Amino acid sequence: MSDKFLFAQAKLFSRSVDSQMSESRPTLEERSRVFCVASGKGGTGKSFIASFLASQLAKEGKKVLLFDADFGLSDAHLYLGVRPKHDISALLKDDLHPNSSVLEPVFPQLDYLYGGSGLAQLAQLSSIQWGRLLKALFHYEKIYSHIVIDLAAGIGPQVLSYLICSPEIFLVTNPDSLALLDAYALLKVLAQRKYEGTVYLVLNRAASQRGEKAAYALQRGAEKMNAGFKISYLGSVSESMGLAESLKLGRPFLDLYPYDPAAIDLRKISKKLLEETGIIPFKSDMSYFLKVQRKGGWS
Repeated sequence: MSDKFLFAQAKLFSRSVDSQMSESRPTLEERSRVFCVASGKGGTGKSFIASFLASQLAKEGKKVLLFDADFGLSDAHLYLGVRPKHDISALLKDDLHPNSSVLEPVFPQLDYLYGGSGLAQLAQLSSIQWGRLLKALFHYEKIYSHIVIDLAAGIGPQVLSYLICSPEIFLVTNPDSLALLDAYALLKVLAQRKYEGTVYLVLNRAASQRGEKAAYALQRGAEKMNAGFKISYLGSVSESMGLAESLKLGRPFLDLYPYDPAAIDLRKISKKLLEETGIIPFKSDMSYFLKVQRKGGWS
């Protein structure tokens, strides 16, 4: 039997049944740049940072999707001043054709995908539901230039699958000793899982000097782990004077208080991020969400 015949048979056999999700012959394609926003513990201001990052990228002319992946406990919409009419439930029913009606337009260039709040069933998705959701999200990678994913706090299996597959992670913490310990634990798990991307570190509710000291401690800790990833400290965010009022009024914080100390710090962080990542379109040999699906073992 000739080598050519064997090669042709192997090639035929390797074709995926689902041609839309098939990546058996990887090529560098322009896809969404994906930022995963994480924290070791809750209450660090992760959703606040995620919503600002998405907003600022959109204001810089990027087409952005903010995906609130803290299912059942989503709250990023509160910082955007929107009231979601839909959540991800529709995507669980239609696994290959994402329904645009589930997206909430925030302003030109920014859409929001709501993970739901107070819905226990969304916090306990089955393996099949996870697979359907990730297949639906796959389609958004060709629509948006940037996707910002606001993850649940901690290091649960779903969260880790998102993180390990993301080339760029935002780790949000604060100078509180417990928050720093949890942030260190998250970095330790990333090192154990051989993560090789970039971790952007943001210290929330911290004065500049205290933030630098805390960031240095985490960077030194990562070095001692012989971590294979890079930690880039983007800066600290001062305690906000207007955030509570904007949440009470249901209005976007940055629109109401553009000169709030936190808003000024956040713009500096955004500028530094854009300088580091550049304007070159992000290219990858595989869908990010397909990687997450395979890493998690979801059907």
